[in-house]
This record gives sequence, structure tokens and C-alpha cells, in this order.
Amino acid sequence: MSERSELANQLNSQSLDNVLPEAFKQVGGRVFPDSRSFQPLLDLVAIVDAYRATHLLAYGGVIPNSGTAYVTTLSGDGLNDVVAPSSTESITINGISVLNTGGSPIACNLLLGDTLLASVTVGPAESIAMSQVMTSGLPLTLSKGQTLAAIKVSGTSTDITINVSAVKCSI
Repeated sequence: MSERSELANQLNSQSLDNVLPEAFKQVGGRVFPDSRSFQPLLDLVAIVDAYRATHLLAYGGVIPNSGTAYVTTLSGDGLNDVVAPSSTESITINGISVLNTGGSPIACNLLLGDTLLASVTVGPAESIAMSQVMTSGLPLTLSKGQTLAAIKVSGTSTDITINVSAVKCSI
């Protein structure tokens, strides 16, 4: 039975669900192509293959059965997160609509981080699709650090509901 490499021992107690790509660099350090590094390189290949099998099933495409509807009713005058991917997610947004459930016109802004995507004004008891407001931008792919958010410009916050149709993907 062969001896395990230091890399394999350090990653031994981690779950592939929680391992991020940065962990390979932190734990593995530099690997030199000499006879002593042969086993660590084989361990690294096995770890990367296992990571791919767990996280990158679709290799750049949509992950099957991952369609999601995000529904957010705004609260207050501040920024409201609508879609905020976790550190292990990439999300492709296929459609966005804004619904006014109140009796007066409302206006809101949709933002990607600090970047304004669209300013939307919706009449009483109406819904507007973002394709009517945005000239381009969909589909829109987000990953950790990129948040789709909305903020009320006028009207009552609780009358504004943002609906997003999205799928998880691997990129």
C-alpha cells in the first residue's frame, strides 16, 4: 500500500461540497515535476476529477433540474437583494419581470452590484417584463460577488414584486 501525499492528507477531512478551487492552491502549494512529486500530482489529479464530478456536471452548460424562480417583494427604501449566488454557484438569469400589486404607479431600479441595469415604472396592478425595458443584457450570468438587486424609486415598497427566472450553470 502506497503512502498518501501531504496534499491528500490535508484535504482528507474536507467534503467536496465545501471545497472551493482556491483550496487546491492553498493546500497544494507549488508542485515540482520531479520523482518526489509524482504521488502528489496523482493525488491532485484524483481530487480535481472528483471535484469536477461533483460540481461541474454540465461542463459549461445548464445544470439539469436546477431551474429556479426568485420572487422578492421589496421592503423599505434601501437596496433589496433579488439574486445573490453563494460561493459555489453560478446562476444564469433568463427572465425578469416587475409586478405592481398596488393602486398607484411605482418605480424601481434594478442593479447589478452598483451598475444600473434598468429603471422601471409600472402602472397600478400591472406587470412589466424586463425585455420591454432593457435593450440587451439577458441572459445574465452571476457568480459570487455579483448580486442582482432592486431599490424603490417611488411608490410603496411592498407593492413592488420582482420575479426572476433562472437556472444554475457551470462555467
